[in-house]
Amino acid sequence: MSLSLELTRSRSLVECTPRAGLPNFFAKLERGGEVQIGYLGGSITAQPGWRVKSLDYFQKQYPQARLVEIHAAIGGTGSDLGVLRLDHDVFKARPDLLFVEFAVNDAHVKPENIVACIEGIVRKTWKAFPLCDICFVYTLTDNAERIFDDLKAGRFN
Repeated sequence: MSLSLELTRSRSLVECTPRAGLPNFFAKLERGGEVQIGYLGGSITAQPGWRVKSLDYFQKQYPQARLVEIHAAIGGTGSDLGVLRLDHDVFKARPDLLFVEFAVNDAHVKPENIVACIEGIVRKTWKAFPLCDICFVYTLTDNAERIFDDLKAGRFN
């Protein structure tokens, strides 16, 4: 199937699709010791919101672990810059988990460019750190009416 076909095919809206989760990350939390959590994204990640709360949550749930935040978020940047910043801003700290959030800043980028950049983030991360789990954070804005129309109709595009 061609990339353009794959990008335009809709599927039914499902709130959650269980997968293997973040097994390497949680196993390391259980063992204790130092655990590195990378946050790569734009302003939604840079501000003291979900990033700070998630780090605090993990620390409270796993007091035997010493969590270290890798703050690699820069407001107004997309996945195109994110993939280029990995080596310098994330990898030197050796992440165990990498959160990736560029949804808003990538909103007006061609889908095939987004796919290439996000795939680059995954491939580079797993080449350098095969046990690093990756979690994508998706955000929505009420200004994206087409997206909401699709969601209301029960479709992801």
